[in-house]
Formats: sequence, structure tokens, C-alpha cells
Amino acid sequence: MFMIAGVLFLALLCGAAVVFLCLMLQSNIAYNHLRHLGTGPRMRGEKVLSPQKPLPGAASTTVHVQSPGVVVELDRRNGSKPKHFTGRDKTTLFSNSSKSSFVSDPSKPVICHTFSPGRLGNHLFEYASILGLAHKLNKTFFFENDEDIQKVLKYPPVQNDRTELKARCHKAKRLEERYLCRYDGNLLTQDLAGDYSIGTYLQSWVYFDEIRQEMKKAVTFADGIVQNATKVIDGLRKKYPNTIFVGVHNRRGDMTNKGFASQGYVTATPDFFKRALTYFRSIFSRVKFIVLGDDEQWNKDNLHPVNDDVIVLKPSSSSAVDIQILSLTDHMIRTVGTFGWWAAFKIPGTPTVVYLKDFVRKKSSLSKWYSENAEDYMLPGWIGL
Repeated sequence: MFMIAGVLFLALLCGAAVVFLCLMLQSNIAYNHLRHLGTGPRMRGEKVLSPQKPLPGAASTTVHVQSPGVVVELDRRNGSKPKHFTGRDKTTLFSNSSKSSFVSDPSKPVICHTFSPGRLGNHLFEYASILGLAHKLNKTFFFENDEDIQKVLKYPPVQNDRTELKARCHKAKRLEERYLCRYDGNLLTQDLAGDYSIGTYLQSWVYFDEIRQEMKKAVTFADGIVQNATKVIDGLRKKYPNTIFVGVHNRRGDMTNKGFASQGYVTATPDFFKRALTYFRSIFSRVKFIVLGDDEQWNKDNLHPVNDDVIVLKPSSSSAVDIQILSLTDHMIRTVGTFGWWAAFKIPGTPTVVYLKDFVRKKSSLSKWYSENAEDYMLPGWIGL
């Protein structure tokens, strides 16, 4: 009898132990699941990555919806802001999701801008930077003389109530950037509660980095411009199938004048092009270099004679068409000037861009316009040679 009772007792004890172990195992699984999601308790010293935050070093794109038909995409490079940013983080922007146009809102304080006497490359920088500043400061925009931009863009800015905004801009306080070709955070740290007029050249990608992806859409050129450029590139791709095309922009012209040279402008040498072309030849077995610039003869004399993979094009009568031609290549070599900058920026995807590193003479008057290594001017990832 006692032996039977003992056996039954041991059986019950073992059963209870099994149940207890199962419950503990189930609890541990649940605990680990919650801990993985970041919602459960943590072990001492344990770090939990919230699913709402990007992994360290990972790129992240946050999409904010302001109102029906208005979408804002903030491109966070590597999950962080450029070191120049002041911490302002706005989710309001004026991008029409169906057309990629920017639309002004007269109910907001306005940032006004009058385009410089420069050419298309300069104007694209001014356009993008003013829109970027308006986004950062939660303001709207007004361009006094936007005729050139209106002509070349497929989706030009829509400026509502021009008469009202123009009148406000004539009374607005004037601000100038301290540096023409680098980011000036002072434009964001001042008390900008009212209407302001901001100038002049604003040549830094940092101004519009938060809306960089939107700007790629917004600087889409008009259909006629794209069609003319596409004919050129399509003809070359048909002639040279299965070939990587590298666009090359070489600005000389006015840069060779004594006045510009004395300020610190530097033009590219044949040695630079030799190194740049060699760089791409070492990567791609089938490559053609499509060269455009304001000195066609120099390009032929110095780039074409001994290289059958170099194609020197004659500049068209339209700077917009030439920018578009280069933007339809796969990768880019650029020397100096905003023309080549925007051609490289407009190339879809993540092209390899090589540029003339010493495009400004050190310790010259021009060098003061740029930050060290021109990091506010050249996009991250571009390669200086």
C-alpha cells in the first residue's frame, strides 16, 4: 500500500514539474518575443532598438502627409541630419504629389528671392535652396523673376496670389548669406518670424537636403528639352549597345580669363582627365565618355586624339538640353561650375561622380566662398581627384 502511494506521489510530483517547466518555457518565449519587439522588460544593461528608429548606419525615409494630395518625403542620410542643421524639423511642404510642383501658401510668412544675373546652373541652386529654407522655417516662398525657371521646368513653381506676395516682399527685411558657396546656418538661427528676402547665390546642397528627393523630381525639365536630349543619347546607345556611358563636363571659356584666374578659378588639365578616365576604365570594360563643354576644340585636342572611347559633342544652343544630355548618362566627370553640378545631381539612382578636387586655388579670394574641402558644395559620396 505504502509503495503504491509512493509511486502515485512521485507521478504527481513529476507531472507538476512538467507543467511548471512548460509554463516557464512559454513565459520565456513570450518574454523574448516582447523584448525583441522592444515592448517588454529589459535585462540589465541590455540595449533595445526601437522599431520606430532606423538601425545605426541605415538610411531611412520618413513620409509625412500634410493634407490630401500633399506628401512630404524627408530623406535622412544614414539616419542622421547633416551637422549644420539647427534641429528644426518641419513636416509641412508644398509638393503636389501628382505633379511634383511646389505651391506657395500666402497664409504663411514668406521667404522672397530675386534670381541673380547668373545662368541656369546658378538659378537651379537658388531655386532649390529657397525652397529648402522655406521648408526648414515653415514658410512659403516667392520668386520675383522666375521666367527662366518657368520655361525650363516641367513642373514650375505655382505662386498663388502673386500681387499680394510681391507687395509683401517689397516690405520684407533683407538677409544675405555670408558665404556664396557654403551653408550659412546664420540664416536659420535669427528670429525670422515675419517675411524675409534672402539672397544671393545659396550654392550649398545642405539648404535643401531635407527635400533632396523632391528636388530631383522638381528639377525635371520640360518635355521638349527632354525629348531633344533623349534623341542624342538614344542614338549613341543604339550605336554602342551594352555600354556604360560616362558624361563629362568641362568648363573653360570665361574661367581662362585673367580676371577669373586672379580670383582663384582653376581649369582642368589634361592630366586630370587622364586620371578621371582611367578611373572609370578600371571599373567598366565597355565604357564611352560623352564630353560636353564650352570649348569643343580643346576637348577634341586633349581628350579625343588617342582615345576611341571618347565622344566629343558640339554644345547645343540650349544649356538646359546639354545639362539633360549629361544627366541621361550613367556616371559623371565634372570640373568646375554649377552646370556640371546639376547634370550630375539629375542622374537617376546613385551614380559615381568624379570631380576636379582642386577647382579653387588655395588661399585665394575665391577659396573663402567655400568650406574646407568644399564639403557643403560637393555632395557626399562624390569623389575628388
